[in-house]
Formats: sequence, C-alpha cells, structure tokens
Amino acid sequence: MSILNVNQIQPVGSGQTITISASDITASSATITASSVTANLTGNVTGNVTSTGNSTFDGNVGINTTNPQAWLDVRGDNSKDVFLGGRNLYVNTDSTSYAAVTIKKVTNGFDYLQLRDASNTLKGQITSDGNWKPIAGGGIDFSATSDASGSTSELLDDYEEGTWTPTYESSGASFTYAATTAGTYVKIGRMVFCRGTLRTNSVSGGTASNSVSIGGLPFTVNNSSYGTESGYNSVHVFVGATGTYNGEFPTSGQTLPNTTTAALYYRSTSDGNTNPLLYSDLKTGTNQSFIKFSLQYEV
Repeated sequence: MSILNVNQIQPVGSGQTITISASDITASSATITASSVTANLTGNVTGNVTSTGNSTFDGNVGINTTNPQAWLDVRGDNSKDVFLGGRNLYVNTDSTSYAAVTIKKVTNGFDYLQLRDASNTLKGQITSDGNWKPIAGGGIDFSATSDASGSTSELLDDYEEGTWTPTYESSGASFTYAATTAGTYVKIGRMVFCRGTLRTNSVSGGTASNSVSIGGLPFTVNNSSYGTESGYNSVHVFVGATGTYNGEFPTSGQTLPNTTTAALYYRSTSDGNTNPLLYSDLKTGTNQSFIKFSLQYEV
C-alpha cells in the first residue's frame, strides 16, 4: 500500500489544481490556502476533514464507514450522535416510488423520532410501535379548519378505550352480580361513550324507599358551565325482561355531575311523570334486575 504522509501543503494560486494519487492518504496537518483550489484525491482519505468553503464530491461519501453504500452514508453506534443544524433542513426527492424520508432502526426498541425544544424538553415522539405520542396536554391541532361561533378549543388531546364494571348503587345496599355484568367505553377528547349490562344474583341490606343508580362510570362527570342542566346527560335503557324486577323497572336515566353515577328512573304510564327507581323495585335471585344501557357525557 502506498502511503502519502503530508504535514503541510504549501499555498498555491487561485484556480490551480493539486493532484494527489495514492491508495491511502493520511495527514496530521494539511493546509491549503487559496481562493479557489481543486484537489483531486484518488484513494481513501482518513482522519478529520474540515472545510470552510464549498466542497464537492464525485462518488459516495462515507462517515464512520469505509464502504459507503449511498451518496452520503453516515454510520453510528450508541456512543456518538449526529448533528444537523441550520435555519431550515430540506429533504428533496424526485422519486415517485420511494418516501422522501425513511427512518430505519438497526435494533428495534425505544422511539423512532423525538421532537424537542431548545431546552431539550420532549414535545412529542413516534414510538417503536409507529404511533404518534404527544406529551400531556398536547394533541392534534385543528385550528386551520373553520370554526363555529362558539368554538373554545380545536385540540384533540386524548383517545382511550377500555372496559369498566358497572354496579347498582343504593344507600346501605349490597349486591352480587352475574358473570355477564360488564361494560365498555371510548373516550375521545372530553367526551366519554359508555355501554354496559347489569344482572344481579343477590340484593340485600337496602332501604325500600332509597333510590337506585348505576355506579362505577370510568370517569367523573363534568359539571360544565354552559347551562343550568350541565352534567345531566341522558341514559338510554333497555330492560331485558320486566319480570326481573319486583315492581317498576327502569326506562331512562341521567348522569349526575361531579360523580361517577347515573340515576335511574321509571314511568308508570307512557305519558306519566318520571320517578326515581327504588331499592324495593330490585329483585334478588340469580340473573335478576337485568338492564342494558348506553350513555355519553363530558369530563
């Protein structure tokens, strides 16, 4: 292997060409001073290269690799970072078959992409599952769209879905439930959509005249300030079998603000008043007091 060790290359005139041909070139201190110099280096250049002007390369350029596979091939490991700075960072492509930017991890795990501010505070990330994960209070901003006159927010800041366990609540009462008692919910922003099924196997300890509610809602009902009926949202009830109740059976309900409950009501006649469902209306025994219901409310 031919090695050219250069301690200093003397200045040459503007527009002159320096041609160095060698298999490998190493330089402990190479200085070229001119307003315009073309250096043709045939071989591998190893070491730190600093340019204060424009540098052009005809071929692949590799950083931390001796076998670059692209025009610019930067290889790293867990011990070093790669920094790109400037007013703006542009990525241009004229391909109709490939993405403009592809982020590929050699080892799976942790995040694919993180957004941080000048203080290095995390503002959002794309996780290893490929999901966008905003910080607490962040979300998707729809402020570019047109608004209704009463708009107060255009930030979608939460989505959640899961299960919950509905219960009956009546002061002093105890209940056991059939295995089919269950509930699901979806939360989009501040709106919660719930549905559930209730069946009791035993009812005991309550007072006949006490009212009955659905309990265990997954989030506390908000007491919003937009009206006198704030927080009172309707509950849609389906009674699987009226014979599973002692007397009246629930036909409707409403959520109660600042609680995780929804009161249940009955109507004796189609045009009669609604009245609270009472503990005395519930029937003990296997698979009794059976209802299916759905509701929505704001948190």
